[in-house]
Amino acid sequence: MITMKDIAEKAGVSQSTVSRVLSGNSSVSPEKRQIVMEWVRLLEYRPSYSAQILASKKSYLIGLILPDLGNPFFIEITRQVERLASRQGYNLILCNSEGDQRKERNSFQSIRARHVDGILIVPSRSDSTILTTILNASIPAVVLTQEHPDFDSVSIDHGYGGRLVAQHLLSLGHQGILFVGQRGELKISGFLQFYSEKGIALPEIHYLEVDSWDQKRAHRSYEYALEFFNRPESKDVTAVYAGNDLSAFGVMHALNELKIAVPSQVAVVGFDNTFLAQEAWPTLTSVAQPTEEIGRTAIEMLLDRLVNNDKRAVQHVRLEPRLVVRKSSAGY
Repeated sequence: MITMKDIAEKAGVSQSTVSRVLSGNSSVSPEKRQIVMEWVRLLEYRPSYSAQILASKKSYLIGLILPDLGNPFFIEITRQVERLASRQGYNLILCNSEGDQRKERNSFQSIRARHVDGILIVPSRSDSTILTTILNASIPAVVLTQEHPDFDSVSIDHGYGGRLVAQHLLSLGHQGILFVGQRGELKISGFLQFYSEKGIALPEIHYLEVDSWDQKRAHRSYEYALEFFNRPESKDVTAVYAGNDLSAFGVMHALNELKIAVPSQVAVVGFDNTFLAQEAWPTLTSVAQPTEEIGRTAIEMLLDRLVNNDKRAVQHVRLEPRLVVRKSSAGY
């Protein structure tokens, strides 16, 4: 059985240093902490968490509440969070709210009962009541993909992503645009803002209102697009801008069924640049959100609070996306 003494000998530190690392004591340097945790993983050391909790009043658990585990975008973020959390001796409790505020509350109550040390959350809505509940519980938390005045947050400049799409479609001469998503969201307001900033006449915009956090989003987009492209007004549409890749895939499915060629008749652009964008046919042009950086930044912010007992003011990090051009819009 591997002991703390074995870890200390391999890491070249004292047994007390190993103990301090495993108990979350902030007096150990980041370099030594990393070496110790590396040997903890290599030797597959399994500490007595019951003893640790009693000694340090920590559970070494982090709750991660996401709205859609069927979306590759969130899977990629989860992978990065889990990897970095484990290096500091933390495990994840993963909850899927399915974008439902009731399930969000149930998820929070469940992980709170496990005495999690901190929470990472992608709220189902920007005004979700769960954030007030977490705040009142005084549990350290980081909000992902959105900003909130009372929490550390890691968000994406969706408006900038919309402007990238507008620039791309304008360069290709598209004037009739179908947006698949919610009216007023930053992804489309940024798109329209690009034209305003450039003093260019706005294109004709059609909307398909698709609002779902689960796997039904792709199928609903397919159904709505199938119905839309059978209407007379669809004849003016030469490009589809989808608020996420799943909706884009649903639209391409409908266009294929209707024998409307992508991109020669209708171009398609998604948002998220999940790994499936490269596997679709035609390959999907998409706005790439930096999932690795989102996960890394979020867990580092939370661990600063938990491991280093960071008392700084609330911090907001906003990351910029980039456009990855593929065959669904450019045809090459």
